[in-house]
Amino acid sequence: MKILFNPKIGSDVSKFIYNGVMLDPHLKEQLKQYENGAAEALKETFSFLEEVTPEQAQDILKRPKLEFKCEICDYASEKKIGLLGHMRGHKEEEKKAAAPVIDPNLIPIASGKKVGRPDPLSIPPENDLVNGADKDGVEWYGEGLVEENSSFERIKPVGQGHFGGESLL
Repeated sequence: MKILFNPKIGSDVSKFIYNGVMLDPHLKEQLKQYENGAAEALKETFSFLEEVTPEQAQDILKRPKLEFKCEICDYASEKKIGLLGHMRGHKEEEKKAAAPVIDPNLIPIASGKKVGRPDPLSIPPENDLVNGADKDGVEWYGEGLVEENSSFERIKPVGQGHFGGESLL
């Protein structure tokens, strides 16, 4: 049996098949024991894997892992600055956690029902003239419109633009 160490500068090793068997993942900064043939095949394929003695493995296991963990989720970082950057995403959760919680049995929570503004088309206007003249005697409503002194000569035929040029259509 050989002990292999995957260093921090290495990479996660997964889905490695040796003699028809897919080996379990070997993550960074992790020690694993392998049969001699499997260890040699892994070292040939992944040159960053280091073979260590049992004494070296014990030293690696004794190293303190400085890991900063998020109290809200499962995030962890080896550096404090990494955790501080991550915590910026939890500002709303921190505010909610800092706010005192009052028992709703002591102070009831206010409730209500949603109301909206009325649709202006559904309410008949009070001062709307149905048909007839307004207060000045001008007929605004009725049969049709008589146009006097119109500045429009005619509507342009289809295919001609507004300015008399050709249409883009």
